[in-house]
Amino acid sequence: MISAKTAVKLAAAPLLLAAVVWVVDPARVAATFRRLDLAWVALGLLVSIASNVVSAWRWHELSRWLGLRSPLIAMVRVYFQGMTANTLLPGATLSGDMLRAGLLVRGGNPVLESGLSVVLDRFSGLWVLCLMSGAVAGAVLLALGLPPFWQGPALPVLATAGLTLAATLGLFLLPLLFFWGARHGLLPRLPARWRAQAERLLGLPEAGRQFVWQLGMSALVQVLSIGALALAGRATGLDLPVWTYAVAAAPIFIMAALPVSFGGWGTREAGAAVCLGLFGASTELAVTASLLYGIYATVQAGLGVLLTYLPGASGAASPSSQTPRQ
Repeated sequence: MISAKTAVKLAAAPLLLAAVVWVVDPARVAATFRRLDLAWVALGLLVSIASNVVSAWRWHELSRWLGLRSPLIAMVRVYFQGMTANTLLPGATLSGDMLRAGLLVRGGNPVLESGLSVVLDRFSGLWVLCLMSGAVAGAVLLALGLPPFWQGPALPVLATAGLTLAATLGLFLLPLLFFWGARHGLLPRLPARWRAQAERLLGLPEAGRQFVWQLGMSALVQVLSIGALALAGRATGLDLPVWTYAVAAAPIFIMAALPVSFGGWGTREAGAAVCLGLFGASTELAVTASLLYGIYATVQAGLGVLLTYLPGASGAASPSSQTPRQ
């Protein structure tokens, strides 16, 4: 029996997407799809796939540092299976993240470290996305040489930069509060076995080196993700400079990550309509570009289904069959 809360979530995602498309005018969106430049569409899909392969590699390295054992190819497979869950289940990226952690545990890895690897991986991507969008916005404002900063082309940059700044501060403060609370409040109350694991994680060596690695890999992931969005825009005929996508990417992708839809459908399109619209993009082109970006993810979700049927695809490999972390 489906609960009322689950039923609302199941209905909200398609209704939200339908509302966005309806406001734009379905006929105009359909006409834009018929005019897509397929060469740019294909290139955008390849760049999007590359961004997720690099994401899986980043997660693999983070997991190794946490002491988990699973080969890179298994982690790539699990990552794309998580994308399948994102598309089929409500909760945006939350569903796929839970599946990723569950498959690691199913492969024989510890629960705490498995869950933490997924949380830190997601945080790393979002934090660097916000930093990059904020940095580009700041560079553009400096290049424009304003005041008066509330006039002309600086206004949309300021609007998106404000959203990005708020998200960046939130993402920066949350882990600080978490680790402070873990050390001073939560840790003493944990059972002895969990407390020992938590103390080991808080004292892991080479944290600085891992932070730099994660920073670099996350930056590459976001460059590719923003590039895929820009290529989707180019395929629809949007004539916007690349930096506009970099500035708008943080609020658009964060909207897509809100746990109220399937795979970000609806929330992502609303974010694109507002943020790209601030830079002069027509609403139907902005929404179509966002829909195309979502189709990239859906194609990769299909790839995740195919990978599920490959030998050894039931989960991440067992620790006993892997080389220990160096």
